[in-house]
Amino acid sequence: MEIPCLTGNFKRVVDGQPYFFLVSVISTMHEMKFYQIDTNYLNRLRQIDGRVPHNKEFIGRKGKSRPYIGVMLSIDNVDYFVPLSSKKKRSSFVVMPIYDDNNEQIATLMLNNMLPVPPKHRKLLNMEGVRITDPKYFDLLMNELNFLRPRRQAIKSRCTIIRSVKVEGKNKSQINEKTKEFCLNLLELEEAYKENE
Repeated sequence: MEIPCLTGNFKRVVDGQPYFFLVSVISTMHEMKFYQIDTNYLNRLRQIDGRVPHNKEFIGRKGKSRPYIGVMLSIDNVDYFVPLSSKKKRSSFVVMPIYDDNNEQIATLMLNNMLPVPPKHRKLLNMEGVRITDPKYFDLLMNELNFLRPRRQAIKSRCTIIRSVKVEGKNKSQINEKTKEFCLNLLELEEAYKENE
């Protein structure tokens, strides 16, 4: 099986057999990289929860499309994709604004839309390709990563709490009933994840 990287694909072989390193488990640096999700997989998940985002986000008045991207986190041995949005939303426990060095909000991390995605249905965003074809967008992505990476543990902690409420049925003071309903149906989405591993 192949491991996606920033500029291509490569394989690791153990005892003559190829295998996949879960990127989200190797190191904290690998965990906080941008990924894209397979459109067909998102379409299947949307049959379970109609709020699962589409694979393109339309930017600005001209409706310029950009791929839907997010970061991967491993939570209780389930790989979760946490998407970003260019839309600027108010902060809450499940919505995290992203700021640049000038303290200007540039994007939002949508923890409420986190969804489980197995390795075969995701790929690393080709950052080198973005740098060459759209330098301005590349700079935006790097600003987002520079904000997110130092906050990895805090983001993961929030995602773990969200999952414990939605999948395990636990009560957490950080999440009231309205916030709980704002999050995707992770229990059923995880069932689809296991079927597609």
